[in-house]
Amino acid sequence: MTRKLRLLISILIFAAADLAAQDNSINAKLTADLNKRVPGTRNVSLNWASPRFGYYARYIIDNVEYMSLYDKQGVYKETLEKKPWDDRVPEIIRAEFGNSAYNMCSVLTFWESMQTYNKDFYLELMDRDGKSQATWVDENGRFSNQPGFFQ
Repeated sequence: MTRKLRLLISILIFAAADLAAQDNSINAKLTADLNKRVPGTRNVSLNWASPRFGYYARYIIDNVEYMSLYDKQGVYKETLEKKPWDDRVPEIIRAEFGNSAYNMCSVLTFWESMQTYNKDFYLELMDRDGKSQATWVDENGRFSNQPGFFQ
């Protein structure tokens, strides 16, 4: 193995280790914040992910599924609750879904923001070909590929 190749491999290994340490650090910070906001999260498993808009944790408390969102700077934004896709979904959301580019998809999961203003809704979908998709919807029925706080 050439010297340059060994050096490149070493740099990549250190960079990967540094990224893993950063992920662990931000996850610890976010977990501590979420534990303060939602004390019930202290005793449950938090599944963190970091899509392009920031971070989110999914968790279950008393058989109810939640998703808490943070922006890229680690600032808490909102918590959503998993709900059934049925007649209790706001009429504007159901109507606009029917008029949207997603109307041929099946709704796998529907999430509703727990805040009372500027509500976000999140839908996990499956198209006719079995491909998964996701979309965000604001309280006025406007669809987007990102949550409202990111726009």
